[in-house]
Amino acid sequence: MKHCLVGGQKAYNEFHNIVEVGSKTLLRLWLFKHSSSPDLSSSASTKNNEEPNESGRYQVQIEINRANLLKKKKAASNQLRCQELELPNSLNIDRYLGDYNSPVQKSFHYLERFRIDNLKNNSGHQMFFKLQEPTMLRVVAKLHKHIEFDLELVQVIDPTRSVKLIESGAKGFEDTLLAQLDRGEYYIRVVFVSEAFFLAQPCQSIQLEMAFSTLAKLNIKGSSSSG
Repeated sequence: MKHCLVGGQKAYNEFHNIVEVGSKTLLRLWLFKHSSSPDLSSSASTKNNEEPNESGRYQVQIEINRANLLKKKKAASNQLRCQELELPNSLNIDRYLGDYNSPVQKSFHYLERFRIDNLKNNSGHQMFFKLQEPTMLRVVAKLHKHIEFDLELVQVIDPTRSVKLIESGAKGFEDTLLAQLDRGEYYIRVVFVSEAFFLAQPCQSIQLEMAFSTLAKLNIKGSSSSG
């Protein structure tokens, strides 16, 4: 199978082409510098034994990701199997805070990479959680080269009303949420700003560092407040 790729998708002053190929594929890459008219300044500098002023400087980066295809017996199309974790819908599971009905709330601190190319809603994702006791929360989103997104912390007041407590809104820096929370229901919302094209690339992912610690474990006394 032969592929001829010309140009690509532009983002952040870069061009990208993503293609899936089989094993033992030979890749050849040609880069051409095109000039529609002669550069008079370059000619003048050459006459004066100076190096010409080159305007076509660029860098090339080739990234290869291995993907295993899992064929389902009842499905006509293949599904992509990625190494990244699925973004959870709830943090009240054994890996994180534990079941809400459990007598003890867990504390945790993880740095994990989550898959986002399979999200049904390309505009964002919500992770709900219930707290049994006052808790310190910290969530840090590592910078992504091509995907821009924000973090929001929302408190659920009742089934019909919720209040956004804080949002990251960082530009060019790591998005961070830091809050001391009372018992109650909340959710963390990841809001994607970039185009859906970048989110939908095979095995596309974001990296989040999440830390939840009860105030009792941190030996912090006194009532807690959101913020």
